[in-house]
Amino acid sequence: LVSATRSPEDEGLHPLGIDGLCAAAMAGHIDSRRTLSRSTDDPAAEVRRRLIRCIADSPELAKVSTPVAARLVRDVDGVVRVEAARILASATGRGKTPGGVGEALVTLVGDPDREVRFIALRALSTLGADAPAEAAADAERDFGHHLPVRWRATMSGFEIMVRLHMRTVPDLLRITTEW
Repeated sequence: LVSATRSPEDEGLHPLGIDGLCAAAMAGHIDSRRTLSRSTDDPAAEVRRRLIRCIADSPELAKVSTPVAARLVRDVDGVVRVEAARILASATGRGKTPGGVGEALVTLVGDPDREVRFIALRALSTLGADAPAEAAADAERDFGHHLPVRWRATMSGFEIMVRLHMRTVPDLLRITTEW
C-alpha cells in the first residue's frame, strides 16, 4: 500500500493506495496511520481529497486528523480546505485544544472561500483564552471600528469577526434579534 501511494511509475495507484491505507489505519495498523499523515504532499487533488475525507469520517483516526488538517490549510483545492477547517473546528470542542490548531484556524480566516472563513471564525470564537493573541488583536484592529462602542465592549474580537463575515439576510436578521 505504501508503494502504491508513492509510485512514480503509475500515479493512478495513489488514490487506491490511500483508500487501502485508510482501511488499514481504521483497523488499527499503526504504520498505516503514520503513512497517511505523510501523504499530504501528493500532487493529485483526488488523493488529498480522499485522505482528508478518510480522516474526517473516521473517529479511529482522531490522533492523526488534526496534524493532517493543519498541514492542508493552504491546499490549492477548496474541498480539501473545507474539510480541514471542519476537522480543526471539531478539535476546538474537545477539551484542551491541540497545539497548532489556533494558528491553523487563523490562516483559514484569510481563505478566499466564504465557507472556510466562516468555519474558522466560529471555531476561533470558541477558543476563548486559548485563541492566538495576535488573532484577537488583528480582529479588533480590522473589524472593531465597524460596530458601535457598546457592542465592542461586550464582544470578543472573534465574535466581531464572525458577525461581520455573515452577509446573508437571514444571518443579519438573526443577529439583529439577538441584540
